Amino acid sequence: MSSADSLTELPDLRGLAIGCGASGIVLLTIVLVNFAYLAWNPTSRPYLNRVSFRLLVYGLVSNLVWLACSLPILNLTGPGAACTFVAFGSNTALMATACFFFSISLNLVLVLVYGFDGCAMEKYYLIATFITCAVCNITPLAAGEYGFWARGQTCWFNEQDPAAHLRWLIGARAFPLLLMAIADVVLFGILLSFMLGPRMNTNRVISDPSTSSPLTAPPPPIVRYRGRILRIGLYPLCSFVLNFTGCILDLYGSNYIATVQAITPVLVKIAYSNAVLFSLRGIFYALLAVTDPSFIRAFQALHAAPTSDWSVPFPSTSTSLKGPLGLRSQLAPVGRNKRFSFGGQAMVRVELERFEDRTSTDTHSVAGAQEKPQEQASPRQEAEVELGPSLDEPPVRPHSGIRWKGTGARRPSKSVSDEIECQI
Repeated sequence: MSSADSLTELPDLRGLAIGCGASGIVLLTIVLVNFAYLAWNPTSRPYLNRVSFRLLVYGLVSNLVWLACSLPILNLTGPGAACTFVAFGSNTALMATACFFFSISLNLVLVLVYGFDGCAMEKYYLIATFITCAVCNITPLAAGEYGFWARGQTCWFNEQDPAAHLRWLIGARAFPLLLMAIADVVLFGILLSFMLGPRMNTNRVISDPSTSSPLTAPPPPIVRYRGRILRIGLYPLCSFVLNFTGCILDLYGSNYIATVQAITPVLVKIAYSNAVLFSLRGIFYALLAVTDPSFIRAFQALHAAPTSDWSVPFPSTSTSLKGPLGLRSQLAPVGRNKRFSFGGQAMVRVELERFEDRTSTDTHSVAGAQEKPQEQASPRQEAEVELGPSLDEPPVRPHSGIRWKGTGARRPSKSVSDEIECQI
């Protein structure tokens, strides 16, 4: 059976690979255009200020380049400069995609488990990706190993000796991809075990000198953002499944050629199945990207309106609490029909009214409060507090915190949760 006859026996798989690759290019282009618009719009731009989101964009662009270089490979049938270029470009883009998604899982572990600064580590991720791609792809290009592979009838490593071809495949492609794929699973396991460990799920009690009752500390960021962290972890897991399966098919196909020394229908099935699997990468990554938490929040902030269905009205009644020293704290909405949405900020007016408690036993405290000058103890004092961004709002670097309105108000300390949220 000739090589040409073998390669034309399964046109359906070849057409499926081209169709999946073209669909991935279209979907990735649409997703990246939406990302660019949200990053350009000042309303939604702060929601995309995440290290993992930027790494995601780099990975999607690399995968788009890989698909653009891989589709011509299915149509080229002979040696030439175009064959060498697409072989080098496809392998480089594939390696860059794997490195960026590996950086996402590595960044989550370094920031949440070991306390590194994700924003400071971002440049090292880019440098490491560049070095890895250069070593694994410029070396075979300089050695003249990229070109038309006659045994496989494709543009790849053009070494005709099966043993030498297998060595180049393992050293320049399969080993780095398998190593990063396995590391993705290991890092995700470390993050998951740390997140679900007893240390993170134990209620921490802190003491407050102003009160005798113990206070429960807020949960750490790794617990507070648990849903988002697990959602971001889907990127390296998807990369693991695709890279691991693709590398196994590559190694099996190359070893099959070295053993059989001929192109058979079995080898053609392996080659086109591998092409279909790798072509599905664009579709999988595009579907994951449109469900990214940062993208969803930015989209909601851009299209949210005060009178939309997402808005929630304030309660119509105020809450009055009786506090010590004859002070009544009263919480009321700002206005009669004020509403807030998930994309906006909540405004609460706090009214402090001093009154005389006739039944209170702390008469000396009340008397001491009445001896203050009139300008310091007015019958009614109002303080307006503007609450800072919630979990549905973008963190503002270097920190957002709570913004206080009024004279003599002190700005609170840096919000650690918002700072960490920018780094994951």
